[in-house]
Amino acid sequence: MNHLVLVGKITNKPIIKKEKGSKYVILDLKVQKTNNDKKEEKNYDLIKCKLDNMLADNAIEYCNMGDTIGVKGCLITNNDELIVCVNSMTCLTTKKEEKKNEN
Repeated sequence: MNHLVLVGKITNKPIIKKEKGSKYVILDLKVQKTNNDKKEEKNYDLIKCKLDNMLADNAIEYCNMGDTIGVKGCLITNNDELIVCVNSMTCLTTKKEEKKNEN
């Protein structure tokens, strides 16, 4: 079964790209690795996520670099590179909300 769920921070600005009549966005998601040793620093993986059509529009409108999102999707291979093909996305926190909560 090829199904995964990730939560992480967006590390790049979402930009619409077009290919063969369809549009998409590639987001780099910084996901914290599970760490059983409390003394070590936090480690992260940088995972590429592809959002098509309506999800791409939503990413452009609602997501910015530094926002925390949750994604559900599956792994695909693109030119010998693993990419998450996102089926659904949830915006969990935005930088604007974080600044508002700090004050």
